Amino acid sequence: MNAPHTSADTPVMRQFLDIKAGYPDAILMFRMGDFYEMFFDDAVTVGPVLDIAVTSRDKGLEIGDRVPMAGVPYHAVGGYLRTLVERGFKVAICEQMETPEQARLRKGPKIVRREVVRVVTPGVLVDEEHLRSEEPNYLAAIVAESAGETGYGVAALDVSCGEFVVLRCGDAGGLRAALSRLTPREILADVSVHPWLREALGPACPRLEVRDPRLIPPEVAARVQHLRAESGASRCWRPRSGRRRCAWPTRRRRSRATRC
Repeated sequence: MNAPHTSADTPVMRQFLDIKAGYPDAILMFRMGDFYEMFFDDAVTVGPVLDIAVTSRDKGLEIGDRVPMAGVPYHAVGGYLRTLVERGFKVAICEQMETPEQARLRKGPKIVRREVVRVVTPGVLVDEEHLRSEEPNYLAAIVAESAGETGYGVAALDVSCGEFVVLRCGDAGGLRAALSRLTPREILADVSVHPWLREALGPACPRLEVRDPRLIPPEVAARVQHLRAESGASRCWRPRSGRRRCAWPTRRRRSRATRC
């Protein structure tokens, strides 16, 4: 992010920067009344992508002190969000948690309290309006086998309907074929694998996220181990294609495993 200038030294801008610091790799959609505003590098980045004007918040100061900003109406955010996600961006939605009237009534700073209520990435879409109706929307995770072995473990989850696929690929060629077949929208993998994925998948490479086990809370890791023990993932099934999407409540969850 560009270093903030004098015009950023306002309560709202300080609030934006504080929240943005927690989501440095995401576009922060910051609710201000009837609009979601984006500032600094976020505004400069999304302007041409969303075909919206990038203006400035200058508070009457010199040009060099202006803060780039761009906004979209809150009632039309769905289309803009879909565009950003399809282009591979991570988006953090920051909402107003109280009205301006409520903020004025309480003690302390009178600025409206805001919080990030949702982080959207290509692999975790659940809104039907943002999904491609006849295609899966997999979030895939890749783990290389231990030293001395060449295989890879792959888990793919379609959050929108609970579809879960487990694969073991014997080599890099098998991994490439599996990913081409699954066409995931997002891949979690160790950062060392990212260059290979970009080269192997070419223009079709989806958004890549860093897989860092250190960021997984112990209670979540324990739950995953428990589910793994109960999942029966050793059973081998072959993923089928041409699936028709349906909403989460009406579709059975499936867990399948195969080798490639």
